[in-house]
Amino acid sequence: MPDEEILGEKLDALGNELLTEIELNEMKLLNWGFVDVKSPLRVMLPDLLEHLSGKGKELWLELQGFGVEPEALLENLEDRKLIFPSNAQKESYRSRFAEAIRLLFLLRQRFSPEDWQTAPRLVSDFKIDIKRRSYPKRDVSIKELCDELRTDGADPFYIEAVTCLLKGPTGKELSLSRFQKQAIVEQHRSLHLAEKGMYNDRGLVIGAGTGAGKTKAFYIPAMAEIASNLRMESRYVQALAIYPRNELLKDQLLEAYLEARKLDSFLQAHKKRCIAVGAYYGDTPYSAERLLKDGHSGWTPVKPQSGIAGWECPYFPCPDCREKKATPRLSSGTGRMLNEKQRTTNRKNTAATRACVAQIALLRYKVITFCSRASR
Repeated sequence: MPDEEILGEKLDALGNELLTEIELNEMKLLNWGFVDVKSPLRVMLPDLLEHLSGKGKELWLELQGFGVEPEALLENLEDRKLIFPSNAQKESYRSRFAEAIRLLFLLRQRFSPEDWQTAPRLVSDFKIDIKRRSYPKRDVSIKELCDELRTDGADPFYIEAVTCLLKGPTGKELSLSRFQKQAIVEQHRSLHLAEKGMYNDRGLVIGAGTGAGKTKAFYIPAMAEIASNLRMESRYVQALAIYPRNELLKDQLLEAYLEARKLDSFLQAHKKRCIAVGAYYGDTPYSAERLLKDGHSGWTPVKPQSGIAGWECPYFPCPDCREKKATPRLSSGTGRMLNEKQRTTNRKNTAATRACVAQIALLRYKVITFCSRASR
């Protein structure tokens, strides 16, 4: 049985292959101008799985062996905001691609408040061409990357941090794509040009398809650089990630937090504090005191089985079990929240309760930071 992270990656990859089939099916109507396309995916799912690519069929066969059901694929795509239900009953869906086409087609060139129905369209016509997704090979080992960083003059501490970030939950070494290796090396060079007497103010653009690993290509050198610069007595923002959509921010917030946690043991061994991750996001309460006094939109009061009253965080799932919502226990005196999720599952009529703990420090000005120890 593969570890949870690898199984999740395979499920995402299969979901991407299924998404291609959904988009190819939608394209038939979109190219005829029917932008309000909706598909009864639950009914179409068996046929879509039959038409998967060779890679998709291999993944589907493998995941079936681990008990993955077809419905899990739709849940995966919906959780990742790649498909959207047309109503509360989820009778039909539209892909994110088809929704983007629909919204673009409906744009109008408006000149007054009254012409929203009669103004000329900004898009007069369109033609769509969709190709199957392709992914770069992951054939670069950690050793190859570290050898190049070492040749480039990288600090041993930085290289060791990169090595920690490139290991899965079970300690298995991850492989990289060529563009990821190049991005990591180039970012290190950019940040250290001044040490070689060169002008170091330059930009770097990483371009790759969805699911190819652009995020990791950014976070690995960023986290390793932050780890190298950490000082117990000094706290300031060292890296800033700006996302174009709130949904993407919420998804990447968890990924950034989990990446930072990979370095906790390594940093503690070197007498350094852990990396804190924050999000400037409107759904974060202004302060712990205000949440206790007035509540906050989206935060639902709950009382889990543990008997500890708390609130469901609407956008940050439990880092341990990946449940969609967590129930934080908040202390108004310190502004600190303890995220304690109780999940009960029944197996052969036996109730098994798993407590998932992550610590969250709630600060003012809608900034939320995460840490691994209550003492921080």
